[in-house]
Amino acid sequence: MHAVIVFLVRGNGWDDGSITLAFSRTFAETGQIALTPVSEEVEGISSVAWFVVMAAVAKAGLNDFGALLLASQIAAAICAAASAALFYATSRRWLAGLPAGVLAVALFSSAPFLNESMNGMEMSLLTLVVLGIARMLGADHPHRFAAITALGFVGATVRFEAVGYLGFAAAAVWLLSRRKREASRLAIGAVVGFGVVAALRWMLLGTLLPNTIAAKEWEPYAVPGLRVHLDAVVEPFAPLVGALLVGALLVILGRRQLEWRVVTLGALGAVVVFAAAYFLIVFGFNIAIGQNWGYQSRMQLSALPLLVLATIAVFHTAGARWNTVRIAATAVALFVGSFAVLQTANVGYALAGPERRPAVTITPDSYRETGEAVDRIRAALGADTISFMTPDVGGSSLCCPRLRIVDLGLLANPRLAKEGYADFDAYLAEVRPDVIETHGLWSWVSGIYSSVTFVDGYVPVVSGTTWLWVRADLAERLMSRSPVPGNDSELRDRGDPIDETFLAANPHAPIYLR
Repeated sequence: MHAVIVFLVRGNGWDDGSITLAFSRTFAETGQIALTPVSEEVEGISSVAWFVVMAAVAKAGLNDFGALLLASQIAAAICAAASAALFYATSRRWLAGLPAGVLAVALFSSAPFLNESMNGMEMSLLTLVVLGIARMLGADHPHRFAAITALGFVGATVRFEAVGYLGFAAAAVWLLSRRKREASRLAIGAVVGFGVVAALRWMLLGTLLPNTIAAKEWEPYAVPGLRVHLDAVVEPFAPLVGALLVGALLVILGRRQLEWRVVTLGALGAVVVFAAAYFLIVFGFNIAIGQNWGYQSRMQLSALPLLVLATIAVFHTAGARWNTVRIAATAVALFVGSFAVLQTANVGYALAGPERRPAVTITPDSYRETGEAVDRIRAALGADTISFMTPDVGGSSLCCPRLRIVDLGLLANPRLAKEGYADFDAYLAEVRPDVIETHGLWSWVSGIYSSVTFVDGYVPVVSGTTWLWVRADLAERLMSRSPVPGNDSELRDRGDPIDETFLAANPHAPIYLR
């Protein structure tokens, strides 16, 4: 299923996946940590481990737009498949082979995992790591200590916040089970992994925090209010929690004289303690950070299989052995069914042909068109490179290495990530990008239409079918090249109402460049 989805979706997934790929290719080719070889050095990625893996792929020769994107999707699909295998192997402690297999296939074929594969991103790798830890905690393998240490190290490099997840879970295992040595190895591995990445970040970039973390202090990423925070996390988990409650009810109704024995966390074993603690810390952390800037359940993805494992184990240990299959089947059916409603729109949207989607979508292919439109302006000006300010940096960077990207969306912009949009006009006057693309939310949050530098210094240019803003002195040079006449009917998009309102009052007629 993952392979089919990957080959059907290709470049129509989520653009954020291609941001890491652009950084990876630049690093593989130049040793710089930047979107393109001519862009500013900054850590604008969300996963160091995924960045390294994809850089190795690019170094091996799969470095063009399509090949690197497909490689990332296949890698994510492989992580999902391996996670299913580990889930199966671990759940066999409490389930027979057939229900364990059905459960694994159903869980990892659900929409959240398909989303991650079609977008070629890192959360399936983190899922694989934590399931590997769960497997090693429940085994007497002679190399389990080394394996747990290594997995803790890798986990801390997959996501910045993962060191907190793993540290909390390790503390729970140490306190509530007899696997204290394994717990200490997990904590050591995670802390060392986090420390190595932090040291490298300081040595290479002179900062302790990833730029993506610093940027989350500002709008539109920072969203106040506990209700928003709760909604962002509870809603993705609500179907699964409901499924588990229904499963418990079926057990009670199906066995009139069910004898529950007193169960303590310590008696459940290190695997269940780890799974439950990991789920709780992921749940709590995501309440704290609030709105998720991806599809629902992405940030909680690695915790979902652990919650299912812990639930099966609790019911099994409590004496409900013969009904465990019923619990598992009910939980998975409702889990998959509910998430199908919540998530299939993302998968279906990606599978729809371009003619069935809006003109500009948040996909690598769509922003590749934007990048190529800017590259045509560069060629028309006879310039070797051109600076381009845009909030959508993935596909544009991955397609066009001669663009000097200035991220209007903060995540790959060290100056704006540190200061926000408070003095945006002064920043724009200092940077003076050659070309600007802005729309909707980003036009509003940056206040770009109130910037004197922008209003007086930029004129609209249509390159191909893409609406852009070009610095006035460069626009004059384009005019001298006799651009062809055109009209707006062929445009992919001009933006949202805020953009149309500004355009209606703008005195400059657009320049059309084919």
